[in-house]
Amino acid sequence: MKWMELIEPENIKKGKYEWDNWPQEEVDHYRVEYASRILFSEMNKERDRAIRESSAIRLSKPSSVLLSPFCQINSADIETT
Repeated sequence: MKWMELIEPENIKKGKYEWDNWPQEEVDHYRVEYASRILFSEMNKERDRAIRESSAIRLSKPSSVLLSPFCQINSADIETT
């Protein structure tokens, strides 16, 4: 089924694509496809907003020093310009 078929007048008049004429497989396919798109779109928006609003330190490369359990850094150790 092409999306253009949905808006063709002859299909609308025949009732070919009324809500109760759709096969169950097609309904299930659209539920899965569009639900996942909506979910990931919302998750990406939340992630992007959290990253922009965060005041965390950002490094251009991963630093093994900061990942070490023996290294502790607090805000007093950071020089701001």
